[in-house]
Order: sequence, then C-alpha cells, then structure tokens
Amino acid sequence: MASNLRTLCLLIMVWCLVPPVFCYNSSKIPLYIGGMMSMTVGWDGSGCLVSAELALEQINNRSDILPDYELKMVWNDSQCIQSRAARILFRHIYSEPQKILLLSPPCSPGAQLIASASRYWNLINNRETDTSLFTYFGDDILIFWSSDHSDNNSSYYSFYQKRIHDIIASLGFTMVVSTLVARIWLVYNSLKSDDHAGSSVLKIGGIVAVLLTFDVICLVLKIFLYPVYLNFVPLGIEVDPEDSNHFIEYYFSECSSGDGVIPLLLSFADKAVMLLTGSFLSYEITQANLTPVGDSKQVAICIYNIILFGVCGLILTILLKNTPTESYIFASSLVICCTTVTILVLYLPKIIYWVKNRKMDENHKSRNSQCTSSPTDVSSGTASTNKNLRGKVPKELLDENIKLKDEYEQLQQMALQRTRETTAGGSNKMLTGY
Repeated sequence: MASNLRTLCLLIMVWCLVPPVFCYNSSKIPLYIGGMMSMTVGWDGSGCLVSAELALEQINNRSDILPDYELKMVWNDSQCIQSRAARILFRHIYSEPQKILLLSPPCSPGAQLIASASRYWNLINNRETDTSLFTYFGDDILIFWSSDHSDNNSSYYSFYQKRIHDIIASLGFTMVVSTLVARIWLVYNSLKSDDHAGSSVLKIGGIVAVLLTFDVICLVLKIFLYPVYLNFVPLGIEVDPEDSNHFIEYYFSECSSGDGVIPLLLSFADKAVMLLTGSFLSYEITQANLTPVGDSKQVAICIYNIILFGVCGLILTILLKNTPTESYIFASSLVICCTTVTILVLYLPKIIYWVKNRKMDENHKSRNSQCTSSPTDVSSGTASTNKNLRGKVPKELLDENIKLKDEYEQLQQMALQRTRETTAGGSNKMLTGY
C-alpha cells in the first residue's frame, strides 16, 4: 500500500511538470497573408506556394524579425483568370481573418487586376516575378522603356533629356572626329604613295558614314542592355534649426546607366580608337620628312587639341564626382574651349587669307582680261567677249575662259613656229636641187 501511494505521488509530480512542456500555448499575435496561386489551370504556381511557405517558416523561426508576431497564409487557386482573381480579392478583404498583405498570382492577367484594385484598400501587394530583359517588344524596345512609370513628371522628363543628350553628344563627337581622322588618313596615304591629289569628298563621306553607323549600333546596344535609371546621391545631413528632433538630408539626383565597364566601353571605345588613330597620323603628318598638303597640318593640330581637352575633362569629372555643379562648369568650359579652338584653327587662317588676297585676285583677273590681244580675229573676239561679259557671268566661267584663251595663244604660237620651220626646210631643199 505504501509503495502504491509513493508511486501515485510520483505520477502526480510528473503530471504537474509535463503540461508546461507538451501543452505550451503560443502567445504570439497571428498576422495573416492572403495568397493567390495558379495551381490547376494556366501558369503553374506550385513552386511559388512552396517558396512562400518556406519563407514564412524561416521568418517565424527567427527571433529578431517580428518577435511578438507569427505570419500565417491563407491561399486560394486563382487559375490565372482575372474574374476568379477579383473574387478571391474581395473574399480576402471582407472575410475573416483580416489580411495585411496580398501575395498576387504569378501570371500577368490576375496580377494586373490585383495591383490596380488593391491600392483602394491600402493593401500591400507583392508578386513573384521572373524579370527578363525584353518583356514586351512594343513597350520596351520600340519606345525605349517609356512604359516604365517614374515617381514624378520631372524624373520622366529627365530620363528623356538624358537619352537625347547622350545621343546628340555621341553622334556629334563621332561626326567631327571621324571627319578630321578621315581627312588626315587620306592625306597620309597620298603622301606615302607620292600622289598629292588630296582627299575627295566621297571618300571622306564614306569613312564618316561607316564610323557613324558603328556608333549608332553601340548606342542602340547601350540603350537596350543598360537603360537609364535615376540614382540619388546623398550630400550630407544637418539638424533642422527650427526643430532639433528633425534632420535635413541633402541629396541630388543623377541619371546613370550603371557603373559597369561595358556601358563605358559602348560609349567611348570607338571614340578612343579614332583619337588614337588620329594622333598617330597627325604625328606622321607633322614630321619634317612629309610636306603637309592643304590644311592637313591644321587638322592634325585640331586632333591633338581634342585629345588634350578630352583627357583634361575626363580627369576633372572623376575628381569632382561628388560636386556636380563644379563638374558641370568645368566640363562645359572645356567643351566650349575645345570647339572654339578647333573652329579658329581650321577656319581663321582661311578667312584671313581670303580677306588679304581678295583685292589681289580681282586685280590679277582684270589684268588678264585687259592684256594685249592676238592679231587674229579669234583672239580679239575672245578678249572683247571677256570684257563685255565681266560682271554678267560667274567667276568660274571667266577663269576658265581666260585659261582657254592662254592655251589657244600658246597653240597658235606653236603653229606659227612649225610653219616657219616647214617654210625654211622647203627653201633649203630648193637650193639643194639647183
């Protein structure tokens, strides 16, 4: 009897200790998530359901995330149908338990409807997605991602301004530098082959067209592969002078295509190759063993000028990266100086030469038109025609007329000399016969 009583006491003690272990009741507050999965029809969302359950389990097992709460999910099969997704949405909103978050269906038809309607109930809408580079051809490629909504209109306009600025700057730089490089390359080839015919407009235009086409291809690849996004760069934080509990954070926004190497290569690789090629050819042209043809020496100086200002601008932009105002001022000043110096080097000598030699050319042409005419009727007729037509026909025709007149006079003198030689030869033969 005593042993039985002792055993009963032990069982009672064990029974008093066991409930805290096996009958533990969680005191966490449940938070419910409304899930919509496409399980049976259309897009298969079974993998999304498994991943959502694993995510909830990991969050609930961590003590540093929502320590006093427990996440639970109530899900339904939307079957990738808009009408069924709308029905499930209203069921989640108006039925217990109350949901704080919606997990939209993975397929687009149901997800678009949920995203459009959930904001009216202030519900957070989350969706699993598999992003790809080219989602919709018309929305992404043809209109350059214009369907991607910005936070405000100023950002939307900034994107377009950035794209237009990049396109104009790239094509303008390529057009100018390719023209100079093509000109200096053709002059270099003519000097090496002892053919001083110079460069033709068609050859220069062909080279420029090829380089512009390559630059356009690089721009298209950059726009498609690395679209422009808005980046906010913090400048500093200070205490609000009116309220010490508030802090004022200063930042500026910049449009960027990423900090990777590939966007930089697509933007500057062809231009760097052109400048290096132009610098080599310019060095050869400016050497003493080659005589410059036309304005090739000025073109070489312009290429060196572009390289110098370009390197200075790149260094200053890197050093002043965190001061956008100063960086813009220096970069703009260098661009203006570079273009101004290039224009002055190329065109100022020609303008000065044209102003100095304008009167000299007019006097020379007037002397040629008033020189003594030949005794023949043709020569006198030509001189009188030049005198009567001066001021009535283009200058090129008058120059060509004067040139033809000189050639005609030379031919006439040669004919007279040949006639005299023939006459003298005939007289000698007659004397020999006698």
